[in-house]
Amino acid sequence: SSGINAEYGDDHSDLTKADVFSLSLTVYEVASLVTLPLNGAEWHRIRAGYLDKVSNTSEQLHQLLCKMISAVPSERPSPANILKEKFLTGEEKEKINELTRKLNEEKIENQRLLRELAKAKDSPLMNMTSSRLVGKQMNRSMSIA
Repeated sequence: SSGINAEYGDDHSDLTKADVFSLSLTVYEVASLVTLPLNGAEWHRIRAGYLDKVSNTSEQLHQLLCKMISAVPSERPSPANILKEKFLTGEEKEKINELTRKLNEEKIENQRLLRELAKAKDSPLMNMTSSRLVGKQMNRSMSIA
């Protein structure tokens, strides 16, 4: 993340607010899969407290990320206040629960298939040394081209 705060310079009295700023940009980059600029007009827009909303995220999360990059460091929430935020909507929580349930179902199915594969490997047909099922004792015919 390119979340370095120019306003702190040599004053390191409250680096927590700088960490909050950087965390916001890191979360934004991960959620949006966008690399943020290191300088230029877009960077100044972000420094002014503006972030584009990431699709498939709640408005609450967007608002929180914007608060976390406020141009006025004292207006940024503390880490404790960030943890108190409820930025997942009911729909997002349901989606997470549904995906977790599906993942667990797929894990169970995967385990069943692994057991089935192990049984198949132990079958007499899999232990044959020759791949020929018919005519094992017969010589193969040769074609003349």
